[in-house]
Amino acid sequence: LGVAEYISLPDDGNLHELSIVWNRMYNQYSLEPVCLLVTLVHSTKEAEELARKWKLSNAERLLGMFVTTYRDTCYKGTPLKYFQDLLVDGSLIEHVTEVLKYCGRIHEADEIKNWNVPQLPLTGKDLKIAGVKAGPDMGKILKLSKEKWKESFYSMSKEELLEVALRLYKK
Repeated sequence: LGVAEYISLPDDGNLHELSIVWNRMYNQYSLEPVCLLVTLVHSTKEAEELARKWKLSNAERLLGMFVTTYRDTCYKGTPLKYFQDLLVDGSLIEHVTEVLKYCGRIHEADEIKNWNVPQLPLTGKDLKIAGVKAGPDMGKILKLSKEKWKESFYSMSKEELLEVALRLYKK
């Protein structure tokens, strides 16, 4: 119809993607409207531009960009652990559940909604007490310790993480 340009939608909007997502969710579950809107864009940059032109709220803009960023990873059947790691790293649970629903992974969205996000048991205070000097090195050690903890499926104790951290500090 040629109206896309007049309402700030991409001329080459992905109507096929919109159709797939709409048909999958219709009468089964709901998605935030912005999640349907971003089916029409191809990139995070386009999602951000669309949010600006449509004057979407900051929350809608961030959700749209998140879904656009992670939908391909989600479609590839990436294990739930990947999305749990996103939550551990600070992503909003609403964002993660929406991207899972977008991809039709409803049971996993429900599972993650009910998951208690664990907190890293090791803190900078623990490192400081153990003799690690505050500064950029401490941040790097904490980050590497967090990665080890995530690799352990969040099972490593504070003591085990402190041992790993001190080995890293001595390198």
